[in-house]
Amino acid sequence: MKDLLKLMLKEEFRSHASYSGKQRFLTFPLFVFILAFGSGLTIDKMLETVSLGQFAMFAHMSAFVYGLSVGAFGIMGREYLERRYGTSNYLVAMPYLLPISFRTTFLGIYLRDAVFYILLLLAPATLGLVAAAPFMGFSLVSIGLFFIAVMLTFMIGMSLSFLASVVYIRNIPAFLALTAAIAGLFISFGVL
Repeated sequence: MKDLLKLMLKEEFRSHASYSGKQRFLTFPLFVFILAFGSGLTIDKMLETVSLGQFAMFAHMSAFVYGLSVGAFGIMGREYLERRYGTSNYLVAMPYLLPISFRTTFLGIYLRDAVFYILLLLAPATLGLVAAAPFMGFSLVSIGLFFIAVMLTFMIGMSLSFLASVVYIRNIPAFLALTAAIAGLFISFGVL
C-alpha cells in the first residue's frame, strides 16, 4: 500500500503540474501561506464587520465543499478509462485493466487525496496563521485545534464524495438520489 500511495502522489503531482507547469504549481502553497499570513495580520480589522463564528463557519463550509470536489474521482474514473488524456494513463483505471481490487485502489486514492490536498492547502494556511501568531497574540493550541477541525470537515466532505463516487459506479439512479439529498441539505441549511 505504501508503494501504491507513493505512485499515486506522484501521479497527482504530475497531473497538476501538467496544467500550469511545475514551478507555478509549487508556488501555490507559498501563495496560500502568504494569504493566510496576511489574513492573520489583519484579522482584528476583519472582525469589526464579520464575527469569528462566521469566519469559522466559512472556513468549514469551504473545506467541506473542497473535500466534495476532491473526492469526485469515481465519477471521472470512467472517463479516464474510456478516453485517454494524451500519453497519460491514470491509476484510477487500473481495476478495470489489471488484477488490483477496487478496494485497494479506492483506499489508495482516498489516502492520496487526503495527504496531497492537506499538504497543498490546509498545512500552508495553518503555517501562515502560525507565522502571524507572534504579531497578533494567537494561541498556537487554538490554531492547532482549528486545523484539526477544518481537516476533519475536509475529510468528511471527501468521504461523502467518495461514497457518491462508489454509488455512481454501481448504480446511477441511486447516485442521483444521493446527490439530490446532499443538494437538499445544502438548500435547507441556506434557507434555515
